[in-house]
Amino acid sequence: MTRRISTMTIAAAAMAMWSTTLGGCASEGYVLRGKVVEGPVSSISVVAADDPRLAGPAVAGASVDLTLDPLSLGRRPLGNTTSYTDGMFQIPVDEFGAGTLEYHVGILARAQGHDTAEDVFMLPSSSRRILIVLKRGADRYRPKDDTLKELAPYLPKPLE
Repeated sequence: MTRRISTMTIAAAAMAMWSTTLGGCASEGYVLRGKVVEGPVSSISVVAADDPRLAGPAVAGASVDLTLDPLSLGRRPLGNTTSYTDGMFQIPVDEFGAGTLEYHVGILARAQGHDTAEDVFMLPSSSRRILIVLKRGADRYRPKDDTLKELAPYLPKPLE
């Protein structure tokens, strides 16, 4: 007896395998990992996991905020954390295909007694790390205003 496998069965199996490959299992989701260190200039970089700069002097207690599509009106927070005593941090990212598909993300890092670091980049693969360098000094960060509030003086007034 021979069985015929329908095209729908094959397509369903292929989709299940593809979604598992991109999204991973629920228990093995993508986690953004990195370290906050002290340095001469505040900056954020995507580096290899064995980059020697990750061994720099740790900044403990730094807040790290991750935002999806930070330059769009549809931006939304993906997560936040505080760096450990060794400067390391990790933020679980619950987005389909995170680490495989291309997502624009923004990171804002702040720590008491240090200048702020902020940057936008593509979400790296899980084999890469985020190196956040904070310069010692005053935290002068000011949140960006809402785009519509910034444009309000230039928009026409509503008719009464």
